Amino acid sequence: MITYPVDTEETKGKWMLLDTNTDQMVRLGQTGNWPNGDGSEIVGLDSNLIPLLKVRDEQPSPSGPLNRVVGTPMVDIPNNEIRTTWAIIDRDLAEKLEVLDNLEFMEANKHVNINRELLETRIVVAALLLTVKNLNVPSDLQAMADEYLVKATKIFKNRQQIEIVRTKVTANEKVDVDKIPFEKE
Repeated sequence: MITYPVDTEETKGKWMLLDTNTDQMVRLGQTGNWPNGDGSEIVGLDSNLIPLLKVRDEQPSPSGPLNRVVGTPMVDIPNNEIRTTWAIIDRDLAEKLEVLDNLEFMEANKHVNINRELLETRIVVAALLLTVKNLNVPSDLQAMADEYLVKATKIFKNRQQIEIVRTKVTANEKVDVDKIPFEKE
């Protein structure tokens, strides 16, 4: 129920009109403001048009990256409100797997600069080819290859952890991605 005078400052931009003939929702005026600056009742409003105040419950934070927050608007005609309530829901399987792919990429980026990876890979491959061909690799190139192998081993171990979690997520098991035992930088 609307109490007059409406607090036009507090409710600025938050008013909608529900057309009960079409169940369509439109902004009240062009701005969503109460049309009367003094907050008085709207005179001449068609009986099929009901002013509703947009109210949003406090939006929670998702409990982890495998969840997301979804808002649901609920029309409450007796109270002249359209209230958005929130729920934390599990992402679907495709979204969960995408989260894990992104997590793997972010973890890999902690060990190597992905933008430089192509260059380093080619250099290390060249060193390996030289090793096979000549069995004589310059010490600075061998040191680079050794460092590359340490990073690659960490990335491979992190990939194994992601694959374990991916299997659990695919089986619809609950997992805490913050507790995946990733290799340290």
